Amino acid sequence: MGRVLFVAAVAGIFWWSLRGSVMGSRSALFGGRDLEPVAGAVAFTLTDPQGGIASLQVVDAVGGEARLLGGEVDAQSPPSWSPDHERVAYATSSTQVVRTVAGGDGDPIQVTAATEDFTKDSEPAWSPDGTQLAFLSVHRDKVAISSVHVVPAAGGAPRRIGPDPREYQQCFTPLRETVCQAWPTGDAEELAWLSGSELVYSTTVVRDDDPAVPYPPYRAAHGLYRADLDGSPPQLVAEIEAPADALVPSPDGRFLLYGQQGGTTRVLELASGRSWEIGHVTDPSWSADGGRLLFVRAGSVYTSSFDGSDRVNLTHTSSGRESSEELIATSAVWSPDGAHIAFIAGDGLGHTSLFVANADGTGWTEIFVTDGGLAWPHWLPWQS
Repeated sequence: MGRVLFVAAVAGIFWWSLRGSVMGSRSALFGGRDLEPVAGAVAFTLTDPQGGIASLQVVDAVGGEARLLGGEVDAQSPPSWSPDHERVAYATSSTQVVRTVAGGDGDPIQVTAATEDFTKDSEPAWSPDGTQLAFLSVHRDKVAISSVHVVPAAGGAPRRIGPDPREYQQCFTPLRETVCQAWPTGDAEELAWLSGSELVYSTTVVRDDDPAVPYPPYRAAHGLYRADLDGSPPQLVAEIEAPADALVPSPDGRFLLYGQQGGTTRVLELASGRSWEIGHVTDPSWSADGGRLLFVRAGSVYTSSFDGSDRVNLTHTSSGRESSEELIATSAVWSPDGAHIAFIAGDGLGHTSLFVANADGTGWTEIFVTDGGLAWPHWLPWQS
């Protein structure tokens, strides 16, 4: 069926087969009237409410039993599916590494491993051609300081993109004997591929604006940078107001959606540097043709044009329940053909559900429900 990329009990990144054991669930159809025929399956991360352990699961879009794909998933690091939807990479919660899964019932393949310098790998992202993985790695000697690395998808020696994270310590030299560099050091936060040879990532640089002053305050500068795999220094694309919490390039690579922690989501035109605000939204994504956006705002799922206009509230349009007011949506995703959406919503009573619906918000169908936590939905073109 395919492969999954994930992080396992030993630090690193792994491959894993998409065929796993069947897990019992309380899945049930709910309010399926007017739902157009659906195909494929929806993968997601499920967190056990008791032990807090997360796993990768998949359920057919028509509903049924969920099937286990992989365990010990880092719930804070989203899994990344290969461009052909047949492999998944993820970070593990115990070993803090990245793994992948591929090919029938094959075993997971560890892609990264802990080293003397780096101790935690996360945020794996496939290159557009599926041959490489980019990921963030935390430096062993620097708390919460991470840098961008790229590794062959089949495993091998990773290489750092951008400067050595150890340069970051210059920002904290107590006697101000050194001053931070003007280009980004190692504190990377989010990343995405723009092409097979270019990445975009966000970083925060703590600058020492006045070396004559021996103690803080420091100034934190947040920015988006483009980095080519040829080893040239990263180039500043835009300064942003807060650390980024999402980077989503448009299908044609012309635009970049970026969220800001505690702030608004914006669309950036990469060629011109022009940007505009979409609002306080979460989990934004592009339609396959790049013409519309899908996102969650204030507990509801919306679509809009790529400039933020023509906003439509989908989860209040039609529901199998008397009202959708009781549900709080947290995440949403398009189907591959753009004809449907899947979204995760909680009822405020400890239950979280996975729904599918038509792209206009009609025909809600609940295909999975749990007392645990659900996150990171991804619609696959094949059935489980």
